[in-house]
Amino acid sequence: MSDEHMAGVAEKLELLKQRFKHRALDDIQAVLSAVRGADRDPVSQDGLSLAYQGLHRLAGSAGTFGFHALGDEARSLELMLKPYLEVSPGGFPASSDSFDQILTEQFFH
Repeated sequence: MSDEHMAGVAEKLELLKQRFKHRALDDIQAVLSAVRGADRDPVSQDGLSLAYQGLHRLAGSAGTFGFHALGDEARSLELMLKPYLEVSPGGFPASSDSFDQILTEQFFH
């Protein structure tokens, strides 16, 4: 490959990385809004589901663009939410822990 072609590829990759960064910031805000909404309305799990999906997406793609710490943190938070999305046959969350226990300062930072 020529130097010119390599520079073009590098430029395109940097553009993709910047687009991911902006989209990731939007996803993070959406996750926070969804979880805060679920905290106010514990009957509905829509907010939790949206937060889980956003975290799952971030966890899967962040490392691709060099944001390994973001991916690791998203995976950790995703795993914290997962038990609250698994519903038992009686319609109750499979986890016996209170949802309030995960909505700590650690989750929001």
